[in-house]
Amino acid sequence: MHGLTGVDAVIAGHTHRLFPGPDEPTGLIGGVPLVQPGFWGSHLGQIDLTLQRDPDRSLPGGLAWRVRDARVCLRALADARAQDHVALRQRVRALPVFRRQMLRGHRLTRAYSARPLGQSAVPLETYFSLVAPCAATQVIADAQRAAVACMVADRADLAALPLISVTTPFKSGGRGGPGHYSDVPAGAVLLRHAADLYGYSNGLAVLCATGAQIRAWLERSASAFCRIDPDRSGPQALIDMDFASYNFDRMDGLRYDIDLAQEARTNANGDDIRTGPGRIRNLRLSSGPPVLAENKYLVITSAYRAAGGGHFPDAAECEVVFTSPNPVRSLLIHHFTAAQTPLAPVIEPSFAFTPLGGVPVVVHTGPGAAAHADRARALGLTPDGIEASGFARYLLKL
Repeated sequence: MHGLTGVDAVIAGHTHRLFPGPDEPTGLIGGVPLVQPGFWGSHLGQIDLTLQRDPDRSLPGGLAWRVRDARVCLRALADARAQDHVALRQRVRALPVFRRQMLRGHRLTRAYSARPLGQSAVPLETYFSLVAPCAATQVIADAQRAAVACMVADRADLAALPLISVTTPFKSGGRGGPGHYSDVPAGAVLLRHAADLYGYSNGLAVLCATGAQIRAWLERSASAFCRIDPDRSGPQALIDMDFASYNFDRMDGLRYDIDLAQEARTNANGDDIRTGPGRIRNLRLSSGPPVLAENKYLVITSAYRAAGGGHFPDAAECEVVFTSPNPVRSLLIHHFTAAQTPLAPVIEPSFAFTPLGGVPVVVHTGPGAAAHADRARALGLTPDGIEASGFARYLLKL
């Protein structure tokens, strides 16, 4: 922030965080006011600037506006008074032209997003995506593989390398809240469903990665989970609720175990917090051979991750083989529209948890998971009620 010469204020976003907060109550970073108002309209960010005019011979008129003082605050939607809501509705009612324009735009958007793409033979949901690979991430992995198949086949130097497709459950609870999950029913797949499964406009990237880089990449993803003490009695929380689910990368084309008896190497934000033994065990190709540190592998991922987005420095250090500005979401849409029959993605096992002798853990997920009881039973999950936070509890033995 100290280097933002000429910047008077910053409105931040993307990470769902609240700012100002307890650590920076003034909302000033390097003297610059900054506000970040959470997500989904949970807060209103407010910056008040006090301005004054100072002499400045470089400008016409010899005067320039300067920020003399700045104040920053957050206003929680939950704290709004009933009369505030009434006043807002009255004001909107007094703007009939505005209301008509908004209604028309809303109807057009709804109609466009309801455009049919194809069919899915299975539900595409992410309620249990942090516990086991799922159809929702598998269909993205398959779409990415299909998109690069011709390019890889045409190059002998690439066709000889194992191909790995990286996907992530973008909406899988955590700090996004108990409603932050994808839940596309079997049947017709609409444009809005594709946008729900892949909510970002990231381009595609193909990287050449060493086995060592892949292992470090997966260690970062494995920080999605709390450390589990095998000797402790009583259920322990499995998922670190501060972890952003869009940073939980699953590598389709590999098999690996995650040992939760070990501490994670990074915290939820990706900061290095320890060295030593990691959590990734038995890292191997789906065909069987081990992933060796010095060997090279082709990795399909998003341009965001390829640039190190999400605090993945090892991904950023990989050799870039190919990039495309064409959004991965568009590739997913094409994957649905090109299919002659309903898609039925075959879920690759990819990752599993190292057995810890039957230690019980609590899996937090959305209450909508109740509609997928068969899937929960298949994963060994037992429902255990709803918490005050709105998250559903499921019990699992590792």
